[in-house]
Amino acid sequence: MLAFNACPRAELVSALVAACHARAWAERVADARPFGSLEVLIASAADAWFALGASGAWVEAFAAHGSLGACVAEQADAMRAADSTPFEAANAAYEARHGHKCITFAANKSAERLLDEVVSRTPLHPDTEMRRCAEQTSLITALRLCRIVSSLAAPVSSSPQAIWPSDADARIVSPVTTHILDTSLGCPARGVTIRMERQTASGSWCPLATGSTNSDGRVTDLLPGFYDTARLFTAGIYRLTFDVAGYYAGLEQDCFYPDVVIAFRVVDPTQHYHVPLLLNPYGYSTYRGS
Repeated sequence: MLAFNACPRAELVSALVAACHARAWAERVADARPFGSLEVLIASAADAWFALGASGAWVEAFAAHGSLGACVAEQADAMRAADSTPFEAANAAYEARHGHKCITFAANKSAERLLDEVVSRTPLHPDTEMRRCAEQTSLITALRLCRIVSSLAAPVSSSPQAIWPSDADARIVSPVTTHILDTSLGCPARGVTIRMERQTASGSWCPLATGSTNSDGRVTDLLPGFYDTARLFTAGIYRLTFDVAGYYAGLEQDCFYPDVVIAFRVVDPTQHYHVPLLLNPYGYSTYRGS
């Protein structure tokens, strides 16, 4: 972190603007130096980002992203060969409703998954969707921050330097995963929205990511894998909020608990944390899995 902390302010702000496309955020991060470690930088950068709220900084950052399905750096190679027509229609519908592009951390997502994200997120309330785009922007920016720190610490020389974290690092399973079994049906709960947050030193909750369970009732990519390989997942208190009401509304069934909130303490962040949920319309249980 020495090179990052010592970098001239104007040079660093320029690099940070290129990473997030939001000058107000870049200036806050540059002025918050020095940072004692990479994980402290990433956490502080996220706190600064969400402290700005739904401000011009968020809109500024969203506008700089390419539309999903376009050939942009964050997207998987499969996207470059994908038929762009479904994406054009989906992006047009999304942007007509929300007024900005759909943002997602796309490094480990197939073309089908990306298209599903645009379509499934289009009907969401604009405030909810803006938060999701802000979360995804924060994750993308975290990857770019790691690379800024890495490049400042080891400037390009005669021997080419590997990009760190690598794209392979981004595809590793999230350090926190979950699995939902609907015990009333005896099958996995598909399409349940889950929000993940981190408790700050002040006791408030900082958003991290939002995901939805797949056909197996699992979420394995709440956080990109580089949060594990770069040791950005730190000790502390986290919570997962499960949208139970939304899930059972889709089944046209009543439920007693509209949300299930599970807070848990991470003592050793080098371990994997699997937090399953056993669910029915009138009760639930949880445990630490593996």
